[in-house]
Amino acid sequence: IKKFSVSLFESQQLVKVVFMENYLTSGWMDYATCGTSKVGGFAKPKALYCNATEYNQKSEKFRVSYLVHEAQHYADYKKFKNLDSFALEYRAKLAEIIASRRTTRKLISLFQSQSSKKRHSYHSYAAHKIIENLGSSVKMESIIIRKKAELLLLSDSENRKRTGFKSL
Repeated sequence: IKKFSVSLFESQQLVKVVFMENYLTSGWMDYATCGTSKVGGFAKPKALYCNATEYNQKSEKFRVSYLVHEAQHYADYKKFKNLDSFALEYRAKLAEIIASRRTTRKLISLFQSQSSKKRHSYHSYAAHKIIENLGSSVKMESIIIRKKAELLLLSDSENRKRTGFKSL
């Protein structure tokens, strides 16, 4: 167990991360994809849980795609009650883009490849909505993509406050 102070676009979060190792199974995703895709971790209201074998803790992948992503969930659990899974993923993926530096274009490519209009697949649908909402910005410089992601996250927060936190 380690504690991290995570800088998010809208807040600072102190989070407890439980690093998991030596488990019997890596879960259904690992099984279904013959080991090519695994869950990196997840957030609960009291702590974040990390598949320790998936990350180098010094990498931007860990800092952005795990720590920032899951800390955004953690913050949203406190800030907004009853967000659906799609909304949680949409906001966490935007937070990843905002926090990225060397990996911004790689994240955009990943989200484009994951994108699906099927709302029941909330990770893929969140990726689809992000690419759709970024529009032509996805072809611009990384700094412009990050600025647009900041505007999207701010707009989402404001809309949720104004509308009683309804999903997109």
